[in-house]
Amino acid sequence: MKRLFTGLIAAAMLFSLGCTPAGAEQNPDEMMVTVIENTPLVEIESTPNPEAVAPEETGYVFPRADKMNQARNQNSDVVGWIYIPGTNIDYPILYGEKWYYADRDINMEKNSIGSVYSHLNMASYEEYGVSQNLVVAAQNARVSGTLFHQLHHIQEVNLGQTNCAYRKCGMKLDPAVLPDLTTPEGRTWDISICGIDARWEVWSMYEGGPNMKEELEYYNTWFILHDRHIPKTEQDVQEWIDDQLERSQIDFGVEVSTSDQFLTLYTSGDNKDSDETHLFFFLKQVEPVSVKFKGGLISGIQSEG
Repeated sequence: MKRLFTGLIAAAMLFSLGCTPAGAEQNPDEMMVTVIENTPLVEIESTPNPEAVAPEETGYVFPRADKMNQARNQNSDVVGWIYIPGTNIDYPILYGEKWYYADRDINMEKNSIGSVYSHLNMASYEEYGVSQNLVVAAQNARVSGTLFHQLHHIQEVNLGQTNCAYRKCGMKLDPAVLPDLTTPEGRTWDISICGIDARWEVWSMYEGGPNMKEELEYYNTWFILHDRHIPKTEQDVQEWIDDQLERSQIDFGVEVSTSDQFLTLYTSGDNKDSDETHLFFFLKQVEPVSVKFKGGLISGIQSEG
């Protein structure tokens, strides 16, 4: 099973975010982008971690539960839903082998931009020992402005820009509408994934430069193509956390620990090297506090000392 799945994952790399798989039509505008340079580091006020309580004590109700259930009735490959207020990101999350939904919609029909999709399903996350870092991806649909394009709007407006950097979009960015990452409310989003209905807080965000695909995309997502991308010890997880905090374009001041449950969102970049750069958002589960994976520790992790 593991050898077969690894082979499928290797084949899946043909579906690099921002690239169209063979046979799918590609709008040429998707390849026209504008460089974002010299983004500043912004320091913001820190917020304490919420007290650990059992999920049933929080009273949390996922606000898109009805939509998610309707989508699941339409297609059993629906494994979650992502909703970010102030944006048009309000989509089902699907899973299929070999990046199936990278170029298919919820009806399994081929298109040029695909759907929002999970890297793995829960069985695979647990089998490969990477369930502490769940990964959700989608194309940066620059022309239509859909899927994960507005993650760039969130990035840009929080770095002081007033218009979308992609010239074919050029949308005016309203800081009163888009999430304000300097506040806990603005950086805490509702996402259901693989059985976890929760609110997740952003603690790191950045767009990786060109020629760093393996270093960033694989490392950031604990990609299973090569075993070296998967943390083996608690110290490895801490080093991964430290790396993401150091790279972040904003200092969120959010406390992060090796016992947190993580969620990584990513899409292709908004610059000339869009096939080689990616925009990453790293989140941790905050409501309810994670109990799904033994407090967030990955299966079989080895403690140091």
